[in-house]
Amino acid sequence: MNMIHLSIPETDFPFLMEAISLRALSLQNALRQQRFEQNIITGERTVSKEEASKKVEEIIKKAKKPKAAKPKTSLKERRDALQALLSLKESRSLSIAEIARRTGVSYITARKAVITKRKN
Repeated sequence: MNMIHLSIPETDFPFLMEAISLRALSLQNALRQQRFEQNIITGERTVSKEEASKKVEEIIKKAKKPKAAKPKTSLKERRDALQALLSLKESRSLSIAEIARRTGVSYITARKAVITKRKN
C-alpha cells in the first residue's frame, strides 16, 4: 500500500476532515442504494423463476397429451405437392421455409426446387 503525506495548513484541517466525512457519507449512501436495488432485482428474479417453473409445468402437461398422428406421405407425393405449389403465382411471395412447411419437404429440398424453378 502506498503512503501519501500531505502538508496542509492548520486552518484548512477542519475543512479537510469535513470533506472526508461528506465523501464517506456519499459512498455509504451509494452502497445502500445499490444493495436496495439488488434486493429488488433479486425479489423480481424469484418471482420470474416461479413464473418460469409454472410455464415449464404447463409445457410438460401439453407435451404429455397425445397428438393426432399425421398421415404419412411418400417422398414422391411431397415432391409433387412442392412442384404443384411452385407452379402457382402465390408461391412467389412465400418464403422457402413456408413452402417447405406447406409441402412437408425439408428446407434444403424446397430451396433447391425454388432455385431450379427460378432458373427455368
